[in-house]
Amino acid sequence: MRTPLHGRHTAENGSGSIRIPANNGRYRFEPEVAGEEGLVILPAWYATWWEYGVSWLLLLVLLYAAYQLSASRRQDNARSVKRREKASPGENGGLPGQVVRREPAMRTGGQFEEPRLPDHFEEPESLPPDTDGFYPEEKEFVEKVQAIIKAHLSNPEFNLHALCRELSITRSPLHNKLKALTGCSATRYIRAIRLHYAREFLRKTTLPVSEIAYSVGFKDPNFFSTCFKEEFGLTPTGFRKKEQ
Repeated sequence: MRTPLHGRHTAENGSGSIRIPANNGRYRFEPEVAGEEGLVILPAWYATWWEYGVSWLLLLVLLYAAYQLSASRRQDNARSVKRREKASPGENGGLPGQVVRREPAMRTGGQFEEPRLPDHFEEPESLPPDTDGFYPEEKEFVEKVQAIIKAHLSNPEFNLHALCRELSITRSPLHNKLKALTGCSATRYIRAIRLHYAREFLRKTTLPVSEIAYSVGFKDPNFFSTCFKEEFGLTPTGFRKKEQ
């Protein structure tokens, strides 16, 4: 049964609307349109061109924000790594976070030269660790590390990263391997080898303590003395007096 729509509604030269009251029933709307343009039904708001434009704009904003966040995290990680490297003790011959200047040891022809190892010196009696109980490949690895450190002994910039490059190994495996074989980290092992050579120079030469410090790659003689006492229980001067 059809319920007639009471009243007639017209819209001329414009737009119009018809409200049909619903009273728990069904209605069928059959408009009669006069004119050439016919009945124009506008799309829903979410299907309009401006809504598409806004959606794409929001998507671009989200993508840009995600990129900026990722870039910021990468920069923070890079700064964190640099801070840790700067604070690592013994890598640059200074205290953690300390900026030290290395004094040139010699002057030749008006120009400074980098300090060199003494022309004639004996190898230390022993270098850590004791490799008697090592497997052949372990002993070979430790001796290779010692030889590389010796070759760069007077270079204060030779550190863990340089040792990794020489061995063609990444930082973490090198650290773990040296920790297992020597009982100390790679950075501290480099420092220990420097100090053992320094001890031998104190025994067999009359070089000043500061010259020996520079010769084994320390930038700061005071820091060298601190490390030497920590390693051997005596200051460099005290050790030399004891050995004489």
